[in-house]
Amino acid sequence: MEKYIIGFSGAMDAGKGLGTELIKSWFPDTPSFRFSDSLREFVAWMNKEWGVKYQFTIPGATSDLQEISTALRQIFGEDLLERAIAHRVASAKGDSPFVIIEGIRRTVDIGNFLALPNFRLIYVEADFDVRYARHILRNEKPGDAELSREEFAKLGEAEAEQQIRLLKPHAHIVIENNGTPEEFARTLRSEVDQCLRV
Repeated sequence: MEKYIIGFSGAMDAGKGLGTELIKSWFPDTPSFRFSDSLREFVAWMNKEWGVKYQFTIPGATSDLQEISTALRQIFGEDLLERAIAHRVASAKGDSPFVIIEGIRRTVDIGNFLALPNFRLIYVEADFDVRYARHILRNEKPGDAELSREEFAKLGEAEAEQQIRLLKPHAHIVIENNGTPEEFARTLRSEVDQCLRV
């Protein structure tokens, strides 16, 4: 059976990661891939194979990953990460009816996916204050908990983050996530179940 490809997009801390976790809990063995994984792997490979020790400002910092993404696209083409993620999706294994792509930031990231009948782009949105509070609470990357509102806002002004807004018109589903995780889960589950009924 051909898998449904669920793509999550939205601003930082809108709820993309939570959406991925929920689907994986409802449908065990669901493979998921993040666009940023390829960037981190590239840096690790470069450091190991070339002996070039790229030093993150803060290990794994969002701002550094944004800069690396922009630089690599300029060298290898704007669709670089789409080609990388398409290879991973095509190789995905497991009994789940879904495969997830998390953290889509640009239309060019999914240009070919949008034409597929089994692809669903879910755009998750939340207010700035809600996202900032989540970012501080999650403290996913070193230094996150110390970010000021101004610093968080500046991250959102990066070129890669600005491109995210252009994805909303292409979304099959838009979910507002200003409420509780339970409310978000109910809405998402309804949309996911609808995919299986199509």
